[in-house]
Amino acid sequence: MAFVTNIIRFYQNPALSNVQEKNLLHKIQQQFVDGDKIIRSVKTEFCFNIEQQVVIMIVMDIKIE
Repeated sequence: MAFVTNIIRFYQNPALSNVQEKNLLHKIQQQFVDGDKIIRSVKTEFCFNIEQQVVIMIVMDIKIE
């Protein structure tokens, strides 16, 4: 018996609403001098990683005569 593992990725864009993105942008901008000039926008996405595991059965029929 053997296992094969596979990762499937699903993306959701945008992750945050417009209001949430604006709030996040404001918080990030406050961390820098002239942050409003350095960082002008924020784009977000969620990534969902799904692990899929499959069992492989190997059957060997060997006849020695």
